[in-house]
This record gives sequence, C-alpha cells and structure tokens, in this order.
Amino acid sequence: MSLIVTGTLIAVFGSLWGLRSCQREGWERMLYGPYEGVAFTDDLTNSPASVLTIASHGRLEIYELPSETAPVLAPRSEDGTIQWSRMLVPQRRLDDGRTERAAVRELRLHRVERDRDGYEVFITCDWDWGGREGGLIDLDGDYGFKSFRLSW
Repeated sequence: MSLIVTGTLIAVFGSLWGLRSCQREGWERMLYGPYEGVAFTDDLTNSPASVLTIASHGRLEIYELPSETAPVLAPRSEDGTIQWSRMLVPQRRLDDGRTERAAVRELRLHRVERDRDGYEVFITCDWDWGGREGGLIDLDGDYGFKSFRLSW
C-alpha cells in the first residue's frame, strides 16, 4: 500500500512541478523586451531604493534619481565598489524612426535565480506601457548586465 501512495505522491509532485515550469516559461515568453537600457556614468550618491544581497558576490542595488524617469541598476562588490551601472529605461523604435521611452517607477528587486546563460533577477515595478507588473533582469554568469524584460 505504501508503494502506491508513494508513487501517487511522486506523480502528483512531478505533475505540479511540470505545470509550474510550463507556466513560468509561458510567462517569460510573454514579457516585453528584451531592453538594453542605457549606460549610466554619473555618481550614485543617494541611498538605494531596493537592495538584493547575492551570496559571495556583494549585492545589486536600484537607485531612483529625481532627475530621471527610470531607475539605475548597480552591482556593488563585497568591498563596496560599484562594478557598473545601467539605467533601466525601456525604449522602442517607432515606424517613423523616432525612439519612444517609457518611465519606470518603484522598481524592486526580489530574488535571483541561476538559468542556462547566467542569472535572472525577479523584479516588480510600475511602468508606462504595462502598469504594476513583474519582470526579469538578465545577467551573465559573472553578473554582468545583458538585458531586462517587463510584463504588461
């Protein structure tokens, strides 16, 4: 009897895991982007609005700047040095050649997970082309910036 119960539990767990995986893959395929953002070279002197600690690598920080309509992502090493910084501004080219930008507000970092090509950082924000949504920041295996994607 216990083999039947164990087998049933394994089948149910496997089915739920598979369903969750399919739902996540479907959600990721529906994200807008990838967006490249814009390199940011100014000093970051205010306090970060969101911080995500990454074991043995320091932390990721989000800065909201009063003079900008998009937040800045900056990884800080364990010794306190900012490695690089990137403004997370969604941009798209219009048919007439102009570039349209969306404002991003209240971006918060939630967790980081390893993927095939590096890391995915799960975020939430409020943005012009989607409202209050989730998204992902894609990082390479060395925590370098690749792109970001947002839900609608």
